[in-house]
Amino acid sequence: MVVIIGVWRPAPIMSAFFGYSDIPATRSFELRDFLISQDLDKDILDADTRIEMTVGDYPSRPSLMRWVAGVAPLPPVALLGHGALGSAIYDSLGRSGMEDVLVWDEDRIHPHNLTRHSARTKDVYANKAD
Repeated sequence: MVVIIGVWRPAPIMSAFFGYSDIPATRSFELRDFLISQDLDKDILDADTRIEMTVGDYPSRPSLMRWVAGVAPLPPVALLGHGALGSAIYDSLGRSGMEDVLVWDEDRIHPHNLTRHSARTKDVYANKAD
């Protein structure tokens, strides 16, 4: 079974998306296509039903993130310190499509840093800048 879902957006999707029209009104309509499959002897709503998006799933890249955030490309940035505040700033820069950030911090991540840092448990004792 295939399910197609359309979403009307208030602004056109950027023209660089593969498969979208050059007409702004047409680019405002986003289509998603899902392939739903299940064994013939099972119900389509069983827990092991497979759902795959086949159209409309775009890989994250800086230009897409900048477009979504509505910001222009920025020159390279140096971030001195990657603690609680530096970590939040770095995450925001990444989400806004920043491509070139130099991070400097000679400290290591300690278990107590995990409550306010973007690091994960596997990063404990690694260098914060890494």
